[in-house]
Amino acid sequence: MAYAAYAEVFGANTDLRPTRTEWWVIPLRVPMDQARRAREVLARHTRAGVLRCHPHPWRHEVEFEVLLSAEQHGCVVDALLTWLPQAQWGRPQHWSRRAPRPQRPGA
Repeated sequence: MAYAAYAEVFGANTDLRPTRTEWWVIPLRVPMDQARRAREVLARHTRAGVLRCHPHPWRHEVEFEVLLSAEQHGCVVDALLTWLPQAQWGRPQHWSRRAPRPQRPGA
């Protein structure tokens, strides 16, 4: 009985399971000369990274698929808008609803 009272006071009976992180994928298009800076900005954030990188040399731009956690969304977008004002953003998609990776012919 004394243990139960002690546990209630200090929160030992609360649910201590970690919350599930929600992941989002955002398409990002930058000029080719800004691609390195985009990768550097994303590398500074712990829960953000590049899923895919599609260079388009004839259009002189690079398309990234950026994976980031929901809680880091504001920080990452703010940093990218500060350092890459010419970047173009797509619509954020939930990780589970993103388009599958295209298959290579003959694979």
